[in-house]
Amino acid sequence: MKILALIRSTLSIFVLFPIVTFVLCLAAFFAVFIARSERLSNKVIIAWGKTGCFLFGVKVRVIGREKRTHSGGVVLFNHRSFFDILALYSQFPEMRFGAKIELFSIPIFGATMKALGTLPIARANREAAIRVLQDSYEAARRGRQYALSPEGGRNTGEGILPFKAGPFMVAIEAGVPVIPLLIYGADKVWPKSKIIPATDAWSSTITMQVLDPIPVEGYTVKTRDQLQAITRERMITALSEFSNR
Repeated sequence: MKILALIRSTLSIFVLFPIVTFVLCLAAFFAVFIARSERLSNKVIIAWGKTGCFLFGVKVRVIGREKRTHSGGVVLFNHRSFFDILALYSQFPEMRFGAKIELFSIPIFGATMKALGTLPIARANREAAIRVLQDSYEAARRGRQYALSPEGGRNTGEGILPFKAGPFMVAIEAGVPVIPLLIYGADKVWPKSKIIPATDAWSSTITMQVLDPIPVEGYTVKTRDQLQAITRERMITALSEFSNR
């Protein structure tokens, strides 16, 4: 079965998934720039997420879906694999992410990402990164949800890394709740060290657990470290409880 999984995943990563991504990128370009329909854009996004998961034999299970608000918020997830994005988009296409700014230089793809509302994060330029986060405040107030990694990037180790301040500044300044979300199993599907995902088994499952939203009322930018500590502690506790099941 592992040999079949390797053949399937190799064909998918080098042929099928790039084709799907290119076609759906064109569809998203149409939805954003011609149809100007966010509803259509979200359908394209969920199609990308679900198709990507299907190609690699991945099923996605969500615990606590009802806890996610349908208004503005900052969804904070533990980021350990590129498959985190596919899993999230297969279930929550209305979310928007922060992505490294280099991706925005890709023709069509970059322009489409920006038009969809993806945040271009310049990790080497702190001031530019802060300006981008500031631009997201109004969108969050209007109901946009941003899925951001408080660890600042993919974590290749165990547990949860110390949190960065940026996502919490967005939540506090926009006045929207923090929504912790834990992803289990994505790093087994596609570890950062591997070029080809999902080669160990024909099928696998990624579980996402939405925790209770944390209101930001009473916090300021100066006291964001308290909000960071509370959020991180809740995520660590939930991660430990899930691991011990």
